[in-house]
Amino acid sequence: MDMQLRSKLKEKYSLVPDEELIDMAREGSQSYAEGAYGLLLDEIKKRGIEEKPEGARSVSVDEAKADTFAELAIIINQQDKDALESAFGVTDIPFYFQSLNIRGKDWPVALMVEQSRVEDAVELLKDFKPNGGIILW
Repeated sequence: MDMQLRSKLKEKYSLVPDEELIDMAREGSQSYAEGAYGLLLDEIKKRGIEEKPEGARSVSVDEAKADTFAELAIIINQQDKDALESAFGVTDIPFYFQSLNIRGKDWPVALMVEQSRVEDAVELLKDFKPNGGIILW
């Protein structure tokens, strides 16, 4: 990665909210160009972020690097997001919501579930009917 691109990425990551940084880190290094993931982790470390903010089982950045998460649904409203948070909140299935909007808006978000627990999550949500969202399983 050349120095100009590196500088632009550092600046971009410095403007990203903490929660979104953690969500981005959970995607793993394979989702990023060479060197970009390291810059992301550097920004997280610089801010002293240890765990994911409210909304899911707390997962450290180191744990997020080791785990792979799968996208199970696209959510476009708070009602559906709240329903999913309630359903997962009583389980030990690791999950989080990944922003899909490049302009920093609230919607849409993707429901991300630890890949090793996808079958459990699908079973848990077999009767879930999103209001305008998309189920991907």
